[in-house]
Amino acid sequence: MSEQTNDTWVKIYLPLLKEMADGYVRLPGSGKLRKQLNHEIRHKGIPLTMRGQAWPLLVGNKTRVTPQIFEYYKTYMYANAKLGANNGD
Repeated sequence: MSEQTNDTWVKIYLPLLKEMADGYVRLPGSGKLRKQLNHEIRHKGIPLTMRGQAWPLLVGNKTRVTPQIFEYYKTYMYANAKLGANNGD
């Protein structure tokens, strides 16, 4: 992706996504920006360098799972998967 595309994401789309995630959009012309963002995602995708910031804003985290909670359950899942494999399950 071009540097101009990354600038657009940093200056326009990510702030819009943050406001949308907060439930309050203050940016002027936000309706038009939402349409542009929707078109950008559908036709061009999210730039690789922006995905780590964009996806959490798009998906949300209503259950407030912290990185520590996520790691705990991931470790727990892998440990149980290994136990099941060892027991012939």
